[in-house]
Amino acid sequence: MKKLILSLAIISALSLAGCDSETIKDIEKDVANNPTPIVASARVVFDPGADEPRLSIPNNLLFLGSQDGTLNLPAENLENEAGEKLPADYLNPSAAVGALDGWSTVNPFLLEIDFPADTTLDGNSVYSSASVKMFETIMGGDTGCEGVSPAAACGFVRELTFGLDFIAKASGNSIAIIPLIPLKAKTGYVVALTNNLKDSNGKAVAGSTSYEAVRQDVTANPLPAGSLQDLQKLINSYENVVAAAGVDKDSLIYTMSMTTQSIEDVSQVIKSLMLSGTPGTTPMLSAINPTGANAATLLGLDAMDLSAGTQASFASVSVSTLSAPYYLETPYYDPNDLAGSCDLTKPDLTVSCSDLFSRWTAMGDSPVTVLGALEAGVLSQEAFAEQAAAQGQDPAVLLANPAKLVGLTFTVAVPVGDTVVNVLIDQTRHLTKYNPLPQVKSYKNDADGSAIDVIITTPDIGRINDIAALKKGSPLTADEMMVMPDAGWPVMIYSHGITSYKETVLAISGALASAGIATISIDHPYHGARSTDFNGDGVYEISATINDSDPAFAQANASSYINLQSLLTARDNVRQSEVDLLALRASLNGDSLVGVLDASKVSFFGLSWGAITGTPFIALANSGVVNPATGDLLPVNPYAVNSASLASGGGGLAGILLESPEFGPSAMAGLTASDAFKTLVEKESGTKVEDMTEEQYGEAVALYYPGFAQTFNIAAQWVLDSSDPINYADTVQQTQTPIHFMEIVGTGVEVCENITIPENCSDQVVINASANSALVGTEPLITALGLSSGISETIGDGTSAVSGAVRFLKGHHSSVLNPATVAGIAEDAEANLAVTVEMQTEVVNFAASGGKYLPITDDTHVLLVE
Repeated sequence: MKKLILSLAIISALSLAGCDSETIKDIEKDVANNPTPIVASARVVFDPGADEPRLSIPNNLLFLGSQDGTLNLPAENLENEAGEKLPADYLNPSAAVGALDGWSTVNPFLLEIDFPADTTLDGNSVYSSASVKMFETIMGGDTGCEGVSPAAACGFVRELTFGLDFIAKASGNSIAIIPLIPLKAKTGYVVALTNNLKDSNGKAVAGSTSYEAVRQDVTANPLPAGSLQDLQKLINSYENVVAAAGVDKDSLIYTMSMTTQSIEDVSQVIKSLMLSGTPGTTPMLSAINPTGANAATLLGLDAMDLSAGTQASFASVSVSTLSAPYYLETPYYDPNDLAGSCDLTKPDLTVSCSDLFSRWTAMGDSPVTVLGALEAGVLSQEAFAEQAAAQGQDPAVLLANPAKLVGLTFTVAVPVGDTVVNVLIDQTRHLTKYNPLPQVKSYKNDADGSAIDVIITTPDIGRINDIAALKKGSPLTADEMMVMPDAGWPVMIYSHGITSYKETVLAISGALASAGIATISIDHPYHGARSTDFNGDGVYEISATINDSDPAFAQANASSYINLQSLLTARDNVRQSEVDLLALRASLNGDSLVGVLDASKVSFFGLSWGAITGTPFIALANSGVVNPATGDLLPVNPYAVNSASLASGGGGLAGILLESPEFGPSAMAGLTASDAFKTLVEKESGTKVEDMTEEQYGEAVALYYPGFAQTFNIAAQWVLDSSDPINYADTVQQTQTPIHFMEIVGTGVEVCENITIPENCSDQVVINASANSALVGTEPLITALGLSSGISETIGDGTSAVSGAVRFLKGHHSSVLNPATVAGIAEDAEANLAVTVEMQTEVVNFAASGGKYLPITDDTHVLLVE
């Protein structure tokens, strides 16, 4: 395990005091006092030694001072008036990103440049591979570089291709670097700027005086030993990597390193833990109980219409429950404990319920923190050995292999007044690549009534055969009759959209039953039956399901699931959805299901948020399970999924939420109502919000919200990265899982207003693409999955796996389940029905073939692929 104890001498480089009382400021003066006449130059911002340090982010220098391998950000280190450090407020987005073990894999970022008066950045010089370069590197502590500082670049791997992997463009007088495909997780990158960058007068942009001071060759011109020289060695390591790629060092004006955060690590651990037999972690499905109803009955359709109603009647409905581990706190109500529970007297429980702001936490202390405490003498060797032994561990083994520290807890004695208190070594317990084992907060199970409700549909053989005989006009032959396979029905896992519920599977269950396919589905956290009715009045106090026709959901609020006031909570609700799907898949292997549902023939279908969470699920499920004893994959994957159909999903979650025509206004309302936004308005306008008229506040929102939203979006995406499907798409490709993707692209309507037939808008819930980020929307996810070319005719012959994306000109976000028209978006009833039929036909045939046949039966409303 890589030891990332960043309590190096370099930590003090942010104050930049050298051992010989010489600082960067002294060296800057030497540079500034150079007698050679200097014409004022534009300079890349890099001044960590200033009274208010200036440093563009991302930058690995912000790992310095970390105690657990996460970023160490100013918002985590605030002090009160007495100079005492305050507890970090991880509801603050600026602090929440400090819970992460690296930088975003998808966020664009800015590198600032200071310009002399009357000069600006030449944008044409920015958009060039000669000006802005990016390199994948081996960082210190990686394999082969174990003895090198983790902050240093150790080796060159490859240069990223400008225009393919990333682009750079001017953003005002800054440089925006925009990834076009996600960066690799847990990977070091070095960004380099060259003197090919020009200002508006054609003069080359230069490095800052601070940077010029510390970039000098440490072997030829070493700075004073200590923090200055340590920083010099880091900058030298970055420039050496760039030089190894063939770039002339003399052309460099700035380099920096960034290490991306881990993505799959925690969920992969959960996946293994579910198979470990550890109490409270094993998923189990209870007995399947038929309800006596079919999908037509529950949908209110006529089972004898010989059309949609009859088809729906082919699906018999049963229920079950899933016992599974849960990694967030569960909201509760206790009138005698309002400090800890939900306060039902408050109008909005998404604000007053503290457990709706919980996050996943590690089971034990970060090994990084424990090793750092030992190194610093905060935790004595004797205390370490004693506490290790008390937990059944050999301290020598732990020190030889620090990975074995994961899950263990250590304390140090701290004097408080006249007493001594044992304090946890790691009080934040952030989940990282160094500490990936999460704490199970509860085990949802039947014994305490907390198990997760499950809906199952299976083909009604008798009815299917009877209707077939009726249509034929004579009895069926033995070959014509549907029979249940000896191994049980092939089964499709279905995942619904945000604000929806699991029972929406009924809209397609009849079509699947016609092909002999069962379905199984659960709700996302806080959706449907997983909503909470504390007082038994029949109305859910906490629910994210929006259902205007059901009074039980009258108080629903999507913020209970996507909590933008607590980004870590939002991330972990999404991750909980993803691992819940793993639990559901694992439960299909239970002995009680043998001969009922065939665990060897499992497919997946996700709509909207179900496709968003389904993509990581497929990546995690089909990447296999490693035998910890051998390090090899198990020969049989208990999570295997044969194929997946994804409808109306997308990547870049923060951008999807903020830019969605459907959800964007709600997100905007929440953000503009936040204290942070009001504080910004008051600071910039000089007027208290309460003193503003409605018109004045509206003008303030129009003026300040775009910038506020952009800043929030960066933090939100950074936090949501490890739950975002865009970061799992490459793993899905590597697993070679057959993928069928459906997207509504519309007829090319630029502005979705006052449309008339035959016009049709594109998806108005999950946008196709974004003008603000190359990795937001459906198209970027399709591309990341390797499906960008799309299909408009049948592919596959049933013998080998196929994948494809089908783009529809007509229909709307939920067309795969609902053929209804949507006013102002998709108003052609005939076309909508045709799209629904075509989509369902594709889903059914793709699943039935195991991902080996994807027919385009009716291409009338499919975008033609030349």
